[in-house]
Amino acid sequence: MDAIYLLEGLIGARFSIEEKNRVRRNLQRCKPDTISKTKPATEEFFAVLMNFPTPKPRHIEKDIKVSFLSLLPLSSFSSLHLDFY
Repeated sequence: MDAIYLLEGLIGARFSIEEKNRVRRNLQRCKPDTISKTKPATEEFFAVLMNFPTPKPRHIEKDIKVSFLSLLPLSSFSSLHLDFY
C-alpha cells in the first residue's frame, strides 16, 4: 500500500480502486517477501517495522509484503491510464 501512496504522490492524483488493483497486480511480479511476526526468520525485521513512530506502516499487526526498491518494475507506471492536462 505504501507503494501506491508513493505513486499517487509522485503524479499528484488519487487512484481509483481499479487502478490500485492494477498496481498491486504489477507489484506481485517482484515476488515480494512476506514479513511475519510468527516466522522466526522475519520476526526481528517485523518488530523493527512495527516500532517505527507515527505514521506507522500498519495499524493492525499482520503479515507485511516487502519488495526491494531496486526490484520494483517501471511497468507499475505503465498500467496507469490517467489523463494529465
